[in-house]
Amino acid sequence: MNLILARHGNTFEPNETPYWVGLKNDIPLTSKGKEQAERLAEHLISNKLVPDAVYCGALKRTREYAQIICKVTGLKTGPTIDERLNELDYGNWSGLDTKKTIELFGEDLVKAWEDHASWPPKDKGNWGGSQKETIAKVESFMEHIRTAHKDAKNIVAVTSNGVLKHFWLVLDREQRKVSQNGKVKTGAFCQILIGKGSASIQNWNTAP
Repeated sequence: MNLILARHGNTFEPNETPYWVGLKNDIPLTSKGKEQAERLAEHLISNKLVPDAVYCGALKRTREYAQIICKVTGLKTGPTIDERLNELDYGNWSGLDTKKTIELFGEDLVKAWEDHASWPPKDKGNWGGSQKETIAKVESFMEHIRTAHKDAKNIVAVTSNGVLKHFWLVLDREQRKVSQNGKVKTGAFCQILIGKGSASIQNWNTAP
């Protein structure tokens, strides 16, 4: 089975300054973000990866993206909302641009997250939950896909960059070499081949 992990499309216009968008920032896609969803859907069709099911987090940006994929690929059922795919709660980092985050919490902590997916200490931003809990959610979701869709060929899951970094983290060290830090750009996707008790990366952070 192919598990297609998609990061939702753009949520900022070209003239806007991006900021940390977490669980508590429920913002919609821009027009370009919707076009990115259409582009991925067309890529899936042309590469014979039409989904048997589509999952997404509960936030507006992932729901909109997933709904477009369902519509364009002709999937009769809409996306299944799965809160295990919800973006991380970036706590006090939420709503801050990178410059302000570095000013308040330090460049080392920002780089540790960007380069190694390392969470900051609780007193340096008060992120919600924990990395251990997030990894457990990702592993639980992958096991659900294995058991609930035994006969499926392609499953799409739409989520956000923070969660995608944890899909990358749960794979073994050799698998993770395909990406330096697990980052996935807006509108890009990853493809994991899932077998019984196994998972192997086919591509990561790929533009459709």
